[in-house]
Amino acid sequence: MKKENEEREYTFRPFDELTFTDGFMFYLAMQDEEICKGVIERLLGIKIKKIEYLNTEETMKVDYESKSIRLDVYTEADNKVYDVEVQTYKEDDIGKRLRYYQSVIDIDNLKHGQPYSKLKESIIIFIATRDLLKKGLSRYTFSNICHEDTNIELNDKTLKVIYNLKGDFNNLKLDEKELLEYMANGKSNNKFTDKIDGIVAELKKQEKWRREYMTWEMTMLQVQETARNEGISQGAHDKAVESAQKMLAAGLPIEQICKFVDLPADEVKALQN
Repeated sequence: MKKENEEREYTFRPFDELTFTDGFMFYLAMQDEEICKGVIERLLGIKIKKIEYLNTEETMKVDYESKSIRLDVYTEADNKVYDVEVQTYKEDDIGKRLRYYQSVIDIDNLKHGQPYSKLKESIIIFIATRDLLKKGLSRYTFSNICHEDTNIELNDKTLKVIYNLKGDFNNLKLDEKELLEYMANGKSNNKFTDKIDGIVAELKKQEKWRREYMTWEMTMLQVQETARNEGISQGAHDKAVESAQKMLAAGLPIEQICKFVDLPADEVKALQN
């Protein structure tokens, strides 16, 4: 049985075994505008007139100290922005992750001094190889509505869709169903997935992408190691805070508490206040 942190990590496969659902091959294949356009159209049941901007593996950051995000596929079309992600590992905080992605995309999208009306409609799509929300649906669609009257929408022009590739796709539209089935089992079932298969096969023949994959693997391993170390550091800090709170509750003075826990006096004082 895998440990919790192992389930959150990327699983690396030999380059020749990669499929469209693997992160590296997904971002390569989605550089083809026709493929990118076709995937979004099938998943959302829309027609896109023109891809105005397309970037894969785009990194966004609000400021120097904020957490950056790496987007698999970020594109603009028909005055809307789309972020399309594949998720092959466990993610317990998917809701907060989507919230942060949305905020960073919005800040990046709105230039200084522009009114809020200039914010483009934003759609985030997560295609996950497991059921992140554990409710058995093949598709989860979220928009902001009023709790008191669900007929009232906030009209903030945001949409978030999470797909579960372990789900039952029979209740979905045919194009949507066939694309997801292809991503789930790797078996092409129509002309569009045949085209994706062809592009994936061609990409595997190019030595530069094989070398790039090795670099990408090393980058992701470094990201994992950093996240692991940050998690250990955060865990130790949380434990120290918990211990300090208990000592404060017991009436111990701040100076004495600082001798037992690895926290500065001003942080312990803040806990007391």
